[in-house]
Amino acid sequence: MFRRTVALFRAARTALHIAWGLILATIYPWLNANLRRRILQNWSTGLLAIFNVSVLLADDDPLHSLRNGLLVTNHISWLDVFVLNAIVPMRFVAKAEVRRWPLIGWLCARAQTLFLERGKARDAARLNVHLVQSLRGGECLAIFPEGTPTDGSAVGHFHA
Repeated sequence: MFRRTVALFRAARTALHIAWGLILATIYPWLNANLRRRILQNWSTGLLAIFNVSVLLADDDPLHSLRNGLLVTNHISWLDVFVLNAIVPMRFVAKAEVRRWPLIGWLCARAQTLFLERGKARDAARLNVHLVQSLRGGECLAIFPEGTPTDGSAVGHFHA
């Protein structure tokens, strides 16, 4: 009975948190960059708290000082995006299919995710222009070259 109550409570908190995210997403693209980063960081931290996930970084971890640049990392879980955003708010590069996912695709687009059509050289060239502009503009970007989550025990196939 207790586990069921906890699960229902967590589900309700998650639904409310996502609803709040949907409200924020309607205005998010028009906010200034500092406010967008703060909202993204707070929302991600809140989501992790709902799932009882805490993030601990070593004192000498380079993520402490990252404010802009390109982060290339393995993709282990759907939580990766929220963990990284809780530390340093950033934009992500995602496969174009994500844009077509119900609700999640819309939220990703509103969070200014950059979408890539895999295997299309023209689209890669288009994306490279956006990446350069974003980096020159002082943004922090993240790419998961494996393109899909793995268990983290080995590096998966990198997508071109």
